[in-house]
Amino acid sequence: MHQRKVLFGLFGVLALAAVYILVTQLLHYSKISTLKQKLYAQLTEVRENGFTLSNREKGKEKEHFLIRLDDPAKASAYLAEKGIRITAEEAAELKGVTLAVDLTYLRESIALDLYPVTLPAALHAVLAQENGKELLAQFKGMLKEKTLLVHVEADHSGSTFTGTLKDINATLEGEKEATLLLQGFDFSGTVKQKQIVELVQRLQTIHFSIEGEINRSIYGLEHHYALTGPSVYDYQETYRIKKIQMDDTPEAAFQAEGLFMLAISRAKDRSAEENFRVEVEDGALLFEREHVGMKNFFLDMHISNIDTHALESLQKAVPYNKEVMDALERNILSGPIHIAIPTLSVEKLVLDGKEIEGFSLQADMALDSASDIARFGIDPAQALSKMDADIELTLSKELLELIIKDPEAMLLYMTYRPKSVSDTRIYTIEIKDGLMKINGKALKVHGEPVRF
Repeated sequence: MHQRKVLFGLFGVLALAAVYILVTQLLHYSKISTLKQKLYAQLTEVRENGFTLSNREKGKEKEHFLIRLDDPAKASAYLAEKGIRITAEEAAELKGVTLAVDLTYLRESIALDLYPVTLPAALHAVLAQENGKELLAQFKGMLKEKTLLVHVEADHSGSTFTGTLKDINATLEGEKEATLLLQGFDFSGTVKQKQIVELVQRLQTIHFSIEGEINRSIYGLEHHYALTGPSVYDYQETYRIKKIQMDDTPEAAFQAEGLFMLAISRAKDRSAEENFRVEVEDGALLFEREHVGMKNFFLDMHISNIDTHALESLQKAVPYNKEVMDALERNILSGPIHIAIPTLSVEKLVLDGKEIEGFSLQADMALDSASDIARFGIDPAQALSKMDADIELTLSKELLELIIKDPEAMLLYMTYRPKSVSDTRIYTIEIKDGLMKINGKALKVHGEPVRF
C-alpha cells in the first residue's frame, strides 16, 4: 500500500518542482527566440544536475521533451538551491520517473503541461512481480490517460505565473481497493531575480483511502508562502484548513475543524530561529472505547540556534547512509538550544460526553544539544540530565479530579499537592542540574532525591 501513497503524493511534488524551475528561468524574456535560447540553457543546467533529457521535438510555437530523474542526491540538492523542498529521501523514491513536458509559446505568455509517463523504478519493480501485475496495468492506464497533469501559464513580460492540477477521481483494484479524489487545486506565484518570492496554493478537496486501512480527507486548504529576506531560511508560511479527517483503523481516528498554522523563520549568519503557531477550533480523537474532544487548541513555540549549514548538508545527503544522516540531524541544532513555549492550551475538553474546562502550559527550556532531544525516546533520564527547564502546568479542577481516579496519579497527587487558584490547580516544575522539583519539592523515590 505504501507504493500507492508514494505515487499519488510525490508525482505532484516533482511536477510542481519542474514547473517552478522552468517558469522562473523563462520569465522576463519577451521575444520567443530569446525564450527558446533560454530554455536550451535551462535544460542544459537541468541535465547537469541529476536529470536526463530525451525525445526533444522542436517546432515554431511548440516543444515537447521528457525529463527523467536519475540521480536523487544531486537532483534534490539542485532543487533546494531553487528554494523547492524535496528531500533526498523523497527524490530517491522517485528515481527513474519520467515526466513529459508540452510547452507552447503564446503571444503574451508561455504554457506548459507536465505529466508522468513512466513509474519510478522501485515502484515498477515491485508491481512487476506476479501478485502486482494487475495493479501495474492499472497504473499504466492512468499514465496513458494523463490522470496526473499539471498546467501552468506565465506572462513572459512579467513576473507571475498561475497553474492548476487536473481533478482526479481514480480507483485502483487489487487485494484492497484504493481511491483518490482531488478537486480544485490551483496555485500562483511571484518571481523576482529568478526566485519564487511568493506562492499561494489552494485545494478544495482531497480524499485518499485504502480499504480497511486508511481513510483520509482534507477540505478547504489554503497555503501562503513569502520569502522575507535574502536567505531561503527567511520566510513566512501559513496554512488554513477548514476540515481534516484521518481514520487509520483500528488504532484511532482524528478529526478537526478550523485549523491555522503559522511558521516564521529568520536567519542570521549560520543560524536560524523558528516561530510556530497552531490553532484548532474543534478537534477529536476517536478510539475504540473512548472519545476525547477539544475546543480551541492553541500552541505558540519558539526554537533558536538552528544550524543552516547543517540543514543544507542534510538536504544533499544520501538518505540510505544512516550514520551520515544521524550526524547531520544532530548538527542542525548543535549548540545550546533554547525552546520556549509561551502557550500550549486547550480551552475545553469533552470526555465521555461531558464538557469540562481544559488546561494550559508554559515552558522555557535550555538543552545542551539536539542529541538531547533525540534521546528523550531512548533514554529520558540522560536527556533530562542535560536540560534546564521551568514549566508551569495549570489544570482545571474538573480535569484533575478525573486524572486522579487513576491510583498512581492519586499517589503523585497526595505527595505533590498543587497550588489552588480559584477553580484551577497549578503545578510548577523545575529541572536543573539533573534534579526535578515539583512545586518546590524535590522528586524522590524511596525517600531519596531522583538525580537524572
